[in-house]
Amino acid sequence: MLRHLYHDEALRLDYDPDHRWLYADWQPRQDEGTAHRGCATMLHYARQQGCCKVLNDNRLVCTLWADAAEWVGTAFMRELSESGVQYFAWVYAQSIYGRLSINQALAYAEQPTIRAFDDYTAAANWLDSCRD
Repeated sequence: MLRHLYHDEALRLDYDPDHRWLYADWQPRQDEGTAHRGCATMLHYARQQGCCKVLNDNRLVCTLWADAAEWVGTAFMRELSESGVQYFAWVYAQSIYGRLSINQALAYAEQPTIRAFDDYTAAANWLDSCRD
């Protein structure tokens, strides 16, 4: 059962103790500011929970947040990796705008190990297969 950690208009975070991952459920309206604040919050809770896996769900995102893509792919992903996160499953937005932003961020990302998925179940299965 998910343990609720945080919720605002842009992001909901839960910890899944059965799978030992942080679940990030991004809400429809995102921009550079919400991306920065949400990522900082995600980093805080990843550290607090000692997570080595993140399930980053962008299915609902319908806006372009490309202004933050380089920062997300470089600085944020590096900090997340340094905090102990080893595996990051990213579920694509259904919107072309959200998907474009994700692809831009992925182009910059070198760490942790990141895979993007069209399907939530495939993302969860991959994350489950990754060793802690």
